[in-house]
Amino acid sequence: MWHIILWIREAFSGIFRNFTMNGFAFILSMLCFSVLAFWMVVGINAQYVSTNLENKVQISVILDDTIKDYGEVEKKIKELEGVESYRFISKEEAYKEMEQSLGDRKEMLTELEFNPLPASFQIKLKNPKEIEKIAKTIETWGITKNIKYGEKFIENLFSTTEKIKKVAYIIIVIMGISAGSMLYVSIRVNILNRNKEIEIKNLVGAGVFNIRIPFILEAMILTTLSSMVVLVIFYLGYDRMIAELSGGIAFASSVPVNEMMKKMIPTMLMAAASIGFISSFLSTQRYLKRH
Repeated sequence: MWHIILWIREAFSGIFRNFTMNGFAFILSMLCFSVLAFWMVVGINAQYVSTNLENKVQISVILDDTIKDYGEVEKKIKELEGVESYRFISKEEAYKEMEQSLGDRKEMLTELEFNPLPASFQIKLKNPKEIEKIAKTIETWGITKNIKYGEKFIENLFSTTEKIKKVAYIIIVIMGISAGSMLYVSIRVNILNRNKEIEIKNLVGAGVFNIRIPFILEAMILTTLSSMVVLVIFYLGYDRMIAELSGGIAFASSVPVNEMMKKMIPTMLMAAASIGFISSFLSTQRYLKRH
C-alpha cells in the first residue's frame, strides 16, 4: 500500500517539478479533449435526431380505387417481413380527417358531392433502412395508385448521419493522437530533467518498474484532470452550444444534458486515461532504457 502512496506522491511531485512543460501539455490536452468532446456532442445528437426521425418514417400506400377487398391487402401486409405495425384508413376516415384539417374551408369538399379521397394503409417498419425494398415489394402487387415514403429525404438522412459519424470518428482519433504525442514529449522532458534522480534510484536498486510507474501516473493524472475540466465546461455550456449550433433556435430534439453527460463521462475519462497510459508507457519504454 505504501508503494502506491509513494508512486502517487512522486507523480504529483513530477507534475509541479516540470510545471511549465506539464502546464503546456495540460492546456494542449484540454484543447484536444475539447475538440473531441465537441464532435462527440455533434455525433451523438446527429444519431439521436436521426433515430427519432427514423422512428417516424412510414410508408403511405395509396390504394387504387378499383381495389375493394381491403382484407386481402391487409393479410398480405401482415405477412410482409419487416413490418412492425400498420393502420388502415378507409375513404370515409380519410374524408373526415381532411375535413378537420381544412377547418373553415371544409365546404370545398362538400361542394364536390362525392368522396375523392382514396383508402390507404400507413405502414411502420422495424428497420427504416429497409423502407425502399419493402415499398418496391408492395408496388409489385399492383394494388396502388401511389406509394409515398419520402425517398430523397430518407436517402439524404441516412447519408448525412453516416458522414457526420465518420468525420467525428476521424477527428476523435486525430485529437487522441495529438494529445498522446504531446504527453509523450512531456514525459521525455521529465525523464531528461530528472536524470540524476533516476541514476540514484538505479544505484539503490529501485528497479525500472518503480521508476517507471510515477511517470505513467503523472501522464494519466494530467489527461484525466484535463478531460474532467472539459466535461465541466461542456456541462455548463451545453444548452448554449446546442442553441448556437442550431442558429439560435434549440433543436426540436436534442439529447438532454444529463443523458449526454452519461454518455460522455465514461468515454472521455476512459479515453483520457488510455491516452495518458499509452503515451507515457511508450515514452518511458524508450527513454528509460538509457539508464
